[in-house]
Amino acid sequence: MDTKDEYSTSDVAMELAIAVSRLQARMKHEAGIAERGITASQLAMLKRLDTEGELSVSTLAAYEHVSQQAITQRLELLRSTGYVTQHADSKDRRRRLVGLTDEGHAFLAHVTASQTTWLAHAIEYAWMTASAGTSPLRPHWSNASPPRNRCRREATRDEDG
Repeated sequence: MDTKDEYSTSDVAMELAIAVSRLQARMKHEAGIAERGITASQLAMLKRLDTEGELSVSTLAAYEHVSQQAITQRLELLRSTGYVTQHADSKDRRRRLVGLTDEGHAFLAHVTASQTTWLAHAIEYAWMTASAGTSPLRPHWSNASPPRNRCRREATRDEDG
């Protein structure tokens, strides 16, 4: 492989990493996660609990690849905000189980809706500016299909009008 190709690939990889980092930060901002003091790892734990149901502290630690002490620290804020509960396992009192509260489920629903709405608008805007020739994405999207929501709106508009 030619060094120019390798360099080009690493440039693209770096740009992609920066873009993903910015996207994550913006999505956290749009959902109000940072203002609540919730970290990405705490959000991941909430999502895991939403998907899996109640889990032990040790199981959460294994999923997150951290120590049980680290999970306990991360759970502190989540308990204080009312997003999770923790109690002894009825079968083994030494084992602590963690679960989402109704507030935790509501918070995750809000985060998901906020992030999805913002991202859909951002994609729509990027598509529109690329189609108009005013976006740096234009060369990359020249043969792409428009976002589905846009297609549905245009089809509906054509049928109505």
